[in-house]
Amino acid sequence: MKKLFSATKAPELTARDAIRQQKWSKALEYYQSRAASQERDYSLWNLVGDLHMSNKSRAQAVEAWRRAIEGYVMEGLYENALGIARKMLRRAPEEEDVYLILADAYLGLEYHADCLGQIRSYVKLAKHKSEPELRSAFKKILESDLRNPHLLEELRSLYTDAGIEDID
Repeated sequence: MKKLFSATKAPELTARDAIRQQKWSKALEYYQSRAASQERDYSLWNLVGDLHMSNKSRAQAVEAWRRAIEGYVMEGLYENALGIARKMLRRAPEEEDVYLILADAYLGLEYHADCLGQIRSYVKLAKHKSEPELRSAFKKILESDLRNPHLLEELRSLYTDAGIEDID
């Protein structure tokens, strides 16, 4: 007769137990291999990022979160991308380009004021601004259906503050 409660656990349960016991490395082994085999499961990449951050591996956490964000944006799941990007900004504020990721996600949701707010934050706070990325952001906004005169004025102001000569 087969035992109902065997001593061996399924790998998923073992990984969950490791998380509960704060054994981050053990949980990471399982979830990283799952994320690698299921690359389009962006929630796994988000979890891998959280586990890396808990394990004090900030660079690896940021890398995993970026994969999740990029995936969610490709799928048009902007709210998910926003949530991870906000978390990334709280946990790794030195990642300045997150403001542009947030701006892109807000633009995808057609939240133009929030999009411009994130670009304003990038222009004011980023120590190492990327002119090509800023150009790309401005170009996307100009291609969107932005009609509000106050937002168009804000866009002009941002453009001037960013010091970009011409978008192309």
